[in-house]
Amino acid sequence: LHTQTFLGHPVACAAAAASLRELAERGIPTLADQRSRYVRNLLEARGFATRGRGLMLGVEIGVDALAACRALLDRGFIALPAGASSLGLTPPAVITERQLAAFVDALVEVVR
Repeated sequence: LHTQTFLGHPVACAAAAASLRELAERGIPTLADQRSRYVRNLLEARGFATRGRGLMLGVEIGVDALAACRALLDRGFIALPAGASSLGLTPPAVITERQLAAFVDALVEVVR
């Protein structure tokens, strides 16, 4: 039975396990959790509802999501629509608090 080319391939599994160990050794999961709490607090303080886990977030913005994404891109930020009035955010775990705060400021400006 052949279902997928790389399903359970021993080399791919070893590479994935090594990558996960490296991320853990560098403290990336802890950093992602800290950044997630930080940006959620900023967003919720500005009246946005958030959902998700870690830095994979959905943000209800209450306006046209596609238009907001275009306006954010003009300001140097990438966000994707996740519904008619929601954004999907997936920043890297190494994003700084300063960068997150700048994004939230830009988002507030865009939805006004």
